[in-house]
Amino acid sequence: MAASSRGSEAAASLIRATKNPRLCNTCISSLPSRRTYAAAAAQLKPSEPSPSTSPASATELAPYTIKSGICLSRPPLLTQPLHPFESAFFFYQRRLNERLAMPFSRYFYFKKDTPLDSAWKRKAATRNGAPARDLGAYNPYSETGWNDEVMVGDRVSEKKATREALVEDAMNRGLSAEEAGAEEEEVVEIPQERYTEADTAKDVKRLDRKLTRTLYLVVKNKEGKWTFPSGELVGRENLHQAAERVLVQSAGMNMNTWIVGHVPIGHYISKPHLGGDSAMTKQGEKTFFMKGRIMAGQADLKENAFGISDWKWLTKEEVQGHVGPKYFSHVKNMMAARLENCLLWFLNIQTYDRGTPQFPALGPRARNAFGQRTGLAVSADIRDGIVAVNILECEYLMDKNDAYIEDELNRDREEAGLPPQEFANMQEVLEGASRAQKAKIEELEMGMTSCCSALPVTVGGHKSRQASTGRK
Repeated sequence: MAASSRGSEAAASLIRATKNPRLCNTCISSLPSRRTYAAAAAQLKPSEPSPSTSPASATELAPYTIKSGICLSRPPLLTQPLHPFESAFFFYQRRLNERLAMPFSRYFYFKKDTPLDSAWKRKAATRNGAPARDLGAYNPYSETGWNDEVMVGDRVSEKKATREALVEDAMNRGLSAEEAGAEEEEVVEIPQERYTEADTAKDVKRLDRKLTRTLYLVVKNKEGKWTFPSGELVGRENLHQAAERVLVQSAGMNMNTWIVGHVPIGHYISKPHLGGDSAMTKQGEKTFFMKGRIMAGQADLKENAFGISDWKWLTKEEVQGHVGPKYFSHVKNMMAARLENCLLWFLNIQTYDRGTPQFPALGPRARNAFGQRTGLAVSADIRDGIVAVNILECEYLMDKNDAYIEDELNRDREEAGLPPQEFANMQEVLEGASRAQKAKIEELEMGMTSCCSALPVTVGGHKSRQASTGRK
């Protein structure tokens, strides 16, 4: 028997056993084929709309228009000015390095009884024999080499004093009086100041201002509002292509720019305006901002396609003063913030009033939680009760319901045998510090002095922890 015959016999026996066991193989094989699936449904006639429902109008407007914006920025050109404490710390590290380093091998670099050796000896004599030029005549191998700390009020660690010392050393070539009189005086280029004429004149249209900050291009549209350049998408272009076109149509072709990536860094939604009968009178807008950088050039508003009348290069804080509050709340997180405006405020958290703690000590758990919340490394030594808090990075601490730090704080107090402490005091402390720091920003607008030179804030009473606990 062939394989096909055996297969048909097996199928026939299976059908007979399940469907109709009284039929033989011959009868089953003679039955006509039948479809077990449903026949194709007849094509339905298109339903006609009822007279009560009117078809949608082809000219009906969408509730929102999609726009592409450009957050064009100029990155910082200079590093941030150092805090006086940082300057003193780095100066101390340089002096300490001089103490730990091997003595300067003069004859390895300058052959004996040569003009270079003579010049070196004359220069070293003006620096008390020290090889370094910016350490204030400090010699680590002298009798007073142990005294490497800078006295209070000494300007030797300031940048200005360091610059003057380096320039003076460069001008002094170590020549004798006869040699110096025979040669012409060499002109040494003095390093430029960190603040330019644009900073002094407060010219917000120049790119050579605020060299330590990031500047953003904002424009004044035909409605008189300050915004980032933006425009509607045309045809099938994407956000990246639209941002390039909008930037050219807004600020001209005189800029060498670069659109960073194809993904927006922020968005702003303006809801549509509805009339009294819920009819839309003005479309809403959904603006997606692309990040851009300017390498060279300047904005040019001639023949711009959006009716822009003015432009400015502003910092993040200056942008906040120009745009609306709602607009800034949407775009503030896509602009960088530097430490110059994330001022450090020193909170005296270890104060007592009549022997009762007004603000508790930071134990190990609370200190770790505080560091996680602020992103700062809180010092393990809390006997002074001083901790650095970044106000702009810990605005959430102004919320009285920060249960994480509160729980860790109370666990530390429980281990120390102290009653639980309410966390409401943190709200008042940080709000007061924030107000004082905002006033400090306005006072130090030109940045001629350090923005971080804040005084400690006293919370509660005047007694210290040492006085209250009897510690000497």
